[in-house]
Amino acid sequence: MVINSEKSIYLIGVMGAWKTTVGRLLAKNLGRQFIDTDARLTQLTGIPPSELFKLRGEDYFRDREARLLKGLSGIQNQVVSTGGGIILRKSNRTLMRSTGIVILLYAHPRILAERIKNMQSRPLLSGSPGPEFVLTKLWYERKALYQSTAHFEINTEALTSREVCEAILQLLDLQHDPN
Repeated sequence: MVINSEKSIYLIGVMGAWKTTVGRLLAKNLGRQFIDTDARLTQLTGIPPSELFKLRGEDYFRDREARLLKGLSGIQNQVVSTGGGIILRKSNRTLMRSTGIVILLYAHPRILAERIKNMQSRPLLSGSPGPEFVLTKLWYERKALYQSTAHFEINTEALTSREVCEAILQLLDLQHDPN
């Protein structure tokens, strides 16, 4: 696969995979604009995703998310951290693959649960039997969609966020190497 340096980079994966943390670092290193789809939805609606989920339901949230992604897909040269469920719609998966480089970040659900244990704004975890259980369920329900969407996959388990960023930079550099 030949990488177009102008293409956007989309980071996908389950919550806690470090999409936002790594996305910020990556954008800074590449001199690109960073967009977090959940934060952008909050700016547009005035309501955090967890509240939007509760007030209007998942379908409404996914509709807004899809419209946002469609708008972002027309802009090149950015790093986009996506919500964990963005891959649930085929149109989103197709759009990301055709307009950018899609990188799946993943880790064992136990590690993900540890990373997000102090976050209160996760709608799919509220009232759940436990974050690790929910994250395991989400991973296995969505794994095939994540993998079929991604051009590349990086296991973030044993890496720091900076090391994940470096791995992506090396991956992108290898794709540009004419030799």
